[in-house]
Amino acid sequence: MTAEPYAFGEQLTLVDCYLCTMRTWGPGHEWFQDNATNISAIADAVCQLPKLQEVLKRNEII
Repeated sequence: MTAEPYAFGEQLTLVDCYLCTMRTWGPGHEWFQDNATNISAIADAVCQLPKLQEVLKRNEII
């Protein structure tokens, strides 16, 4: 994945929200930062969106 700032470019999609959640599973944040830097960057961008922060915090994603 090389699109920026989201998976398909400028438009936020459900895929971006899913990547943000997916990063909390399996090997975790550090693995994604080291091995899937583009996915990690997209997830970081999603987690910075004020309109999503409440739900991300409530679900312990951030």
